[in-house]
Amino acid sequence: MIWRRLLAIIPLVLVVSFLVFLLTVFLPGDEAVTLAGENASAERVEEIRQALGLDEPLPVRYVEWVGNAVQGDLGRSLFTKREVTAEIASRWIVTLQLVIGSLVLALLVGVPAGIIAGRSKGKWPDRVATLFASFGVAVPSFVVGLWLIVVFAAWLDLVPFAGFVAFGESPTEWAKRMILPMFALSGVMIAELTRQIRAGLVDTLETDYIRTARAKGLPERTVVNKHALRVAISPALAVVSVNVARSFGGAVVIEQVFALPGLGRLTVNAIIQRDLPILQGVIPIAVLVAVVMTLISDVINMKLNPRLRFESK
Repeated sequence: MIWRRLLAIIPLVLVVSFLVFLLTVFLPGDEAVTLAGENASAERVEEIRQALGLDEPLPVRYVEWVGNAVQGDLGRSLFTKREVTAEIASRWIVTLQLVIGSLVLALLVGVPAGIIAGRSKGKWPDRVATLFASFGVAVPSFVVGLWLIVVFAAWLDLVPFAGFVAFGESPTEWAKRMILPMFALSGVMIAELTRQIRAGLVDTLETDYIRTARAKGLPERTVVNKHALRVAISPALAVVSVNVARSFGGAVVIEQVFALPGLGRLTVNAIIQRDLPILQGVIPIAVLVAVVMTLISDVINMKLNPRLRFESK
């Protein structure tokens, strides 16, 4: 099953990369004119167009790009002249830190909140957790980010509101500059984890085998942690995988709001500047990472829930 999923990634990435090529055709403007300058002669523009291969039919350009990409050559940025792989490698680490940090925060907050809400169904902790979960799902991450900037950076002056410092240079400054973006990006994941674990725990605690476990005199903590939570947390993992994949998309906006030099900001700048080699390299890689993250989550899910292994065969 895993091998089938892995093989299915190849056509998916090819389709996405071809769609990106199609989209670049419809982007307004002409990158040859942009590179040559508005006052450049028609001959100079045509010379650049031929040098970049822009006069070739789209299928020909695409096949050539795939051939180079397989060899690790994604071309060069039209503006910085750096290799696309080097641009992506230098920005990727920032986005990865942002996404992993938001995932850790979501697990640290969402899992306990869901357990507390599920164990106290109908009581005030359940109502408070459900209220915040509904709030987290409804409010976009960039709005949460702006609120965090206003409160913690502008009013309380506790942390800087923008910029990035590498962890190796100063762990303290890194934490100060990353904590707000991580919280902003993790909001939806915290909310959905809380709701999913709460719902799963409430359903599981009402099943016959849980009643049997209680009738045997097992402590409530053992019943919840050893029996109920194992079943309840399995669907939540699917939520985590989907949200991790979404986080790479959400990072585009959050990096803009907090001025982080990650892949999202690189992508936005590439769209504005019509830097096609960057776009053609970043988007398929982002899709590839999202699919792999989903696959990893599915494998973990099947390990925790043997019924899924049986159904997948």
